[in-house]
Amino acid sequence: MSTQTKELIEICEQLPEDQRAEVADFARFLLEKNGTGSQRELAERWLASSHGAAMAGVTTAQVMSMTRGES
Repeated sequence: MSTQTKELIEICEQLPEDQRAEVADFARFLLEKNGTGSQRELAERWLASSHGAAMAGVTTAQVMSMTRGES
């Protein structure tokens, strides 16, 4: 697993439930768009087990920037 992937997972785990759901929906959309079944299964397993609370300083904009590869 790449460093960027690990960092993205850590950030997503810190989001409140509603924001995690938005990120999960976006990830599912991207996976379906690319037709990657095995990656989709891995992502869904991770999303099903993720949990956490928001931490100060982590914004939705930062998470979305990271998913776009801007950071």
